[in-house]
Amino acid sequence: MVSPAPDLKSTTPGQAWPPCPALDALYRAARRAFPGVKLGGGMFSYFTELNRKRPPRELLDFITFSTCPIVHAGDDRSVMETLEALPYVIESARAIAGELPYVVGPSAIGMRDNPYGPTGLPNPHSIRQAMSGPDPRQAGLLGAAWTFGYIARFAVGRAQRIAVSAPVGPFGIASESGLLHPVFYVVRGLTRLEGRSVRAAPTTAERSVLALCINASALWLANLTAEAREAAVPSEFIGTDLRVLDAEWMNNITDRSMPDSFEQESAHPAPNRLVLDAYAIAALGNRDDIPR
Repeated sequence: MVSPAPDLKSTTPGQAWPPCPALDALYRAARRAFPGVKLGGGMFSYFTELNRKRPPRELLDFITFSTCPIVHAGDDRSVMETLEALPYVIESARAIAGELPYVVGPSAIGMRDNPYGPTGLPNPHSIRQAMSGPDPRQAGLLGAAWTFGYIARFAVGRAQRIAVSAPVGPFGIASESGLLHPVFYVVRGLTRLEGRSVRAAPTTAERSVLALCINASALWLANLTAEAREAAVPSEFIGTDLRVLDAEWMNNITDRSMPDSFEQESAHPAPNRLVLDAYAIAALGNRDDIPR
């Protein structure tokens, strides 16, 4: 990925872009300096900036951008509602990319970088606020449910690569002391299914429960709300293996440093209706297609 340094900060509509080398000249120089490597263009910041300054596709191998759910608001509901906008972002991104593949990320709830100011807002008291760097929800079930929804949206939208979170730290899937956050099990489980076909699985209330079907043999669902939600289980998944990542499971786990804890949890036969507690995530299907 190559970008001129001035583009690390946003330029609002109507303002002149800061002086920098023309993108086509920059990409040609990168080709000469790094022959034989795949060259990406776009923005290290957000889709908004990509949409305002579209790179010349003919000189690139892929287009990239990121997004952040707390640019405008920091409450839980607003964070989850950003998932509803992603299909429209994806449609526009694919139009910008044309025949090129696109990749997205790294993305998390917290603001990694602030293209609209010097940095993200400090958050010493770990509160929910807009434009914050570290966000407390990264370490909780809401962060796991949001991350599942993010991956699901872009997987269905045929992103070539999806990068979320970080290994450790404020955007991490684990703490620096080695405790695994709920999002760890989502990233681990879905990463193991890389390369398999996916499709959106419709639900009666997609704003509340989001579902992703993988290889027609696995079904993942996430409750995107703070209240318990009921979901009908498709007939082909009734009786298949079921594991649920929820507050009860997190409270009962004996060792949060063991990466296999969720996989080793005894699976239960999936019922015809499933009640998911707040921000719970369920994986149903054949044993080879759910977290192991």
